[in-house]
Amino acid sequence: MTMKFHNFAHANNFIIMKKLLLLLFSVLLLSSCEKEDGLAGATVSSYRDGVFSKNQTEVYINSTLCSSVTSVAVKSVQSSSGAMDSEDENIIMNANPKYMAEITLDGFPEAGQKTTLNTESDLTSFSGSVNILGVDYSYEGVYTGNPLQKHEDQGIIIHFTTR
Repeated sequence: MTMKFHNFAHANNFIIMKKLLLLLFSVLLLSSCEKEDGLAGATVSSYRDGVFSKNQTEVYINSTLCSSVTSVAVKSVQSSSGAMDSEDENIIMNANPKYMAEITLDGFPEAGQKTTLNTESDLTSFSGSVNILGVDYSYEGVYTGNPLQKHEDQGIIIHFTTR
């Protein structure tokens, strides 16, 4: 009779330990998943991000093709992810999101030089102004191809105009 009681007590202790471990695991899991700001810390890159090779790139200075450009690298972070609807607290996503883009041209304005443009862009275009080696330029750029196509099937065209 004492043997059965001993096995029952051991089994009961085992069940209590399992429940305590499950409770502890649940608390740890929930605490590690908590985020105060929701999506605030999330960064979203653009479908246009990547390196465009020479054959995907056209760069012009005052309507003249700049053949020294070997590649254009685009790296973006979405700057507007949508607006909060105050009535039901849903996020309204922007159909044409805006990005802060860093666009680096290798071989511009001359071979062996690099130029970086920090500009606001969307999925189709960007524009701005920059001073390169003491010369002020305005620029307009467009992306070619569909942003949902493979990167190899996309391109970039940038026109620089002396101001």
